[in-house]
Amino acid sequence: MMQKIEFKNKNLSKLMTQAIEKFIEDINSFKKKKICIALSGGNSTKKFYLELRNKLKSFKDKELNFFLLDERISTKYRNSTQIKRLLGNQNYSFLKKGNSATLLKNYNQELKKNCNQFDIIIAGVGEDGHIASLFPNLDSLKNKEGKYFIIKNSPKLPLLRISASPKLITNAKISYIFFIGKSKQNAFKKFKNKNIKKIDCPAKLVLKTKLRIITNLK
Repeated sequence: MMQKIEFKNKNLSKLMTQAIEKFIEDINSFKKKKICIALSGGNSTKKFYLELRNKLKSFKDKELNFFLLDERISTKYRNSTQIKRLLGNQNYSFLKKGNSATLLKNYNQELKKNCNQFDIIIAGVGEDGHIASLFPNLDSLKNKEGKYFIIKNSPKLPLLRISASPKLITNAKISYIFFIGKSKQNAFKKFKNKNIKKIDCPAKLVLKTKLRIITNLK
């Protein structure tokens, strides 16, 4: 059974400090130098990224490579814009400009060249239980490939996105998942309910990884 740790604190700043301390421990537990980390956008992870920015100099012996769990094709709505603002100048492998087919090809090449799979995932969970751009009850959850793929029918705008596949998420070694705010209470209940399947709560894709759950549901 995979290791699971839950962090709960009514004080959001203290909660993020606890999570960052564990994150530092996890990074240093890897014997290899190059670590591949997948990030999500959204509000849930903002304070974590700000805390992490202050600690990145701690990893002198590690090379952290940052990818995205998912990204919007339109440059107007990019997750990377927010993340760069919060984390500062780091070793990013983020999408550039181009059509969806070109971007997808380039991003998968970058992943294969650097890591091939994620060592750590940092992800906010949506109100409906989605993770990355994998939403409940959609055909995208049936994708069997271990790489990024195109989402053409996202129920949340914008419609066109690139997302990590279910297999790419499941194969990660460690996952930090965030349930932050009252609006995530139902998603958290679904995540904890053993009778609810991945098709109804895609965040459950991380259950086979070493799991760190960060909750603040006030």
